[in-house]
Amino acid sequence: MNNFIHRPNQIEHVPTILASKVAGFIESPEYHEMRNYELNIPGVVCSHFAKYLQRLHQEQAHLVKTETLEKAISSAHEILNLLARSAETHALVTDEIFEAFDCSPDILEKIKSHLKPEAFALYERWQNSKNA
Repeated sequence: MNNFIHRPNQIEHVPTILASKVAGFIESPEYHEMRNYELNIPGVVCSHFAKYLQRLHQEQAHLVKTETLEKAISSAHEILNLLARSAETHALVTDEIFEAFDCSPDILEKIKSHLKPEAFALYERWQNSKNA
């Protein structure tokens, strides 16, 4: 008889990481759009995180910059970079975050300009694979 031992993978922890480490995400309208059962589904939480990140950059472009806004953007990009470091979460980042960006080209450029090295490299690979 085989014994099955469940080993959690990094993907299972992504919703908790985003909720606890990204400033303002848990209080955001994007987070509150999700139903309770969706709060633990990595892909759903990531797509709402993408909407949150996009809104932050839109606010930054159109409003006066505040310390709270800058902290939220910085923490979001730090966690995005952390997720981009792991091959286990690459598909989650590309399919549920990068693919979910639905904004004007100038806002997308702002998002890209804030990407940290690992996230930027993954974004470039993803873009190149789409254009191939």
